[in-house]
Amino acid sequence: MADERSPLWSHPRSPADLGAFLRAARIEENLTQEALADELGFDRRVRNAS
Repeated sequence: MADERSPLWSHPRSPADLGAFLRAARIEENLTQEALADELGFDRRVRNAS
């Protein structure tokens, strides 16, 4: 994945900015959403916030 020296670095100002950055990074690395979630250690199951 990208680091601070990479052109794929971001300073998001909103959730939409973060989503756009992650989408661009994922596409650049040819990863699916599931593969990126696995690489980052995120569980993609939806959880109830209550």
